[in-house]
Amino acid sequence: MFHALQDHYDVVAIRQPWPKWFWLLRRAVRRLTGGVIDLYWSPAWTRLASAGTLSEIRAHRPDVVMVVAITPICALIAPSFVCVHVSDATQALMANYNGAFRRLAAHVSRSAEALETTTLRESALTLFPLHWAHDSAIRDHGASPERAHVVPWGANFAAEEFPPQNTLETDECRLLFVGINWFGKGGDIALATLAELQRQGRAVSLDIVGCAPPGPTQEIEGVRFHGFLSKANDADRAKLAELYRSARIFFLPTRYEAVGMVFAEAGSFGLPSVSYRTGGVPETVVNGETG
Repeated sequence: MFHALQDHYDVVAIRQPWPKWFWLLRRAVRRLTGGVIDLYWSPAWTRLASAGTLSEIRAHRPDVVMVVAITPICALIAPSFVCVHVSDATQALMANYNGAFRRLAAHVSRSAEALETTTLRESALTLFPLHWAHDSAIRDHGASPERAHVVPWGANFAAEEFPPQNTLETDECRLLFVGINWFGKGGDIALATLAELQRQGRAVSLDIVGCAPPGPTQEIEGVRFHGFLSKANDADRAKLAELYRSARIFFLPTRYEAVGMVFAEAGSFGLPSVSYRTGGVPETVVNGETG
């Protein structure tokens, strides 16, 4: 998205809209309160923490401000600037779906809902990758149907990185799992599935990228842990692409998911996906076609 805009417009990117102290404080408060309090949804704290970003925006005097998935800042600037809000979900969807949102105190949840509503009503344009989120914005937050649109997201790989899959000279079924949140993405379910397939005598293995079970790392038969692979690093990017090409099935039994960009990545490599019908997954993984 950023590079495509750069090709046509003069773009100024603010890559770190929040100062480091705010992330550290937010993490500490969430840990101390068991996730009940999240300063991200406090208008007072976010106004203080985003002061530098707001000053930078005013200094550049932009024609348009594109705000990607930062609802609190967008709520602050949308009444004064022409804002394009880009997000993959709404507060209304997450409130009773994602565990991190369900744990929020009632007053924090109300604040989050108010910030979301302000953002969606005040933005000049709101873009969502799925109808799941788009429809919620209109239904639950009063977004204007004329200013809310669905623009599907593609894979975060350049087109030249999509050669045909390797011809695998083996009967082994290689499963690929890519995710950061071990429990949320269903890492434990993936391991249990692998164990059951092995018990049945299937020739199967599992490559895991991005996370690992909590506790000390242990060797598990048929499992290869690759750690976090950054697409910003050429070597990591090449390794991730090779894992997509050499897999037979992309397996992400996620417990909750807004979009799941990894499903788009898997599909770009001709790799069928297997997941749960939850959140926005049914729009990203077309049953019977891409998984």
